Amino acid sequence: MGDCAEAAGACLGIIPAALDEAPACAAAVLGDESRPYAGTVPSNTLKVAGIDLSSAGLVEAPAGAEELRLEPTRGRYERYLFAEARLAGAIVIGDKIRARAALALVGASADRADVEALPRG
Repeated sequence: MGDCAEAAGACLGIIPAALDEAPACAAAVLGDESRPYAGTVPSNTLKVAGIDLSSAGLVEAPAGAEELRLEPTRGRYERYLFAEARLAGAIVIGDKIRARAALALVGASADRADVEALPRG
């Protein structure tokens, strides 16, 4: 268990993975195998040169994915990937409130209208 542990063939190296693994690990130590680790959507948020940058899920579009790039404004950029009727990935630069909402939606059933309706900071 931990941000450097391998699960399902991947080592994400991020703290959210460790936090998601902890309940399954604790249950297994106590003999309860009914709560397996379900995986973690990879995500990260940084501040670079005073600008917030957030990314979650896929960054490369799989075959058949739809890509949405919203009109960039000064200091802002947004890119979203949709696959199999779900938001598969998001990159948001310059809007911490919108990034938080978008990252919470990654992996969920969503379309362009859902993303366009996300709150702005």
